[in-house]
Amino acid sequence: PGLAVYATKLHPLSLDALAFLAVVCACISLPTRVGWGRLGLLGALLGLAALTRTTVLSFLPVLLVWLNRFKGMPLLSHQVLALVLATAVVYAAWPIRNSILLDQISPSSSESMEWFWRGTNPLATGSSFTPDGRTMLQAAPEAFRARILAASEAERIGIYRDAALEFVRTHPSDVLR
Repeated sequence: PGLAVYATKLHPLSLDALAFLAVVCACISLPTRVGWGRLGLLGALLGLAALTRTTVLSFLPVLLVWLNRFKGMPLLSHQVLALVLATAVVYAAWPIRNSILLDQISPSSSESMEWFWRGTNPLATGSSFTPDGRTMLQAAPEAFRARILAASEAERIGIYRDAALEFVRTHPSDVLR
């Protein structure tokens, strides 16, 4: 059903899915003996895909194991280095930009701590919404909401991070659940 919906309208997930599919297709089309140039281009494609959705980076270890097992490529080789370096160089623009603008290390989106908090708070459901349809922020205590609304983007990262880590520390079994 999601494919039908996203095929009829421009949605960010359509671009994310296209980018991930392009990476997978590029991997499948690799010849038996892969040179460092081609793997560098694959790394650049992977880095570009990561700029739309960083979860594609979780595919990199799978790709490395696949290259080792099915293409016979040693994990410590110039080709693998070209792949990893190209991925890092292309993707690095985003975390560098965020780190400079926010004046703190930000390896991905500035919203990542908010997403972490959404999944690790007393009302967490595994979704961005509570069972009654409110967002996690709407359902949060008034004092917490006020702090978030008054904070800068950089300050919000710390507020969300601290709240999530406090919940992890005080409710470890709930976090695992």
